[in-house]
Amino acid sequence: MGTLNGNPIAAVAGLATLAELRAPGVYQRLHRTGRTLRNGLSDIVRKSGLAAQVIGETTVFDVVFTDRPVVDYRATLTANGAHLGIFNAECLRRGVVKGTSKIYVTLAH
Repeated sequence: MGTLNGNPIAAVAGLATLAELRAPGVYQRLHRTGRTLRNGLSDIVRKSGLAAQVIGETTVFDVVFTDRPVVDYRATLTANGAHLGIFNAECLRRGVVKGTSKIYVTLAH
């Protein structure tokens, strides 16, 4: 049981997504794009002097505004939420659509 289990449009969209993901070089492209973006954000954070770090993997990551090492979920709770809110608002203002947490790299990038 699920919201979209019987929805034929959702099923076709899922099949189309799987077909795209089977194309040669797709995962390499995702990781290359994510690595470039993540490294760029890390450079900006380092040069800004803010107490922040970029955590996560090449295709799923975020900026955490804390000077403490982030080793688990609890450590993220010490982050400066006001700074994250400003960062998220600035991303949106500049045309970068991102949720309240995490950056997800897609094939649209």
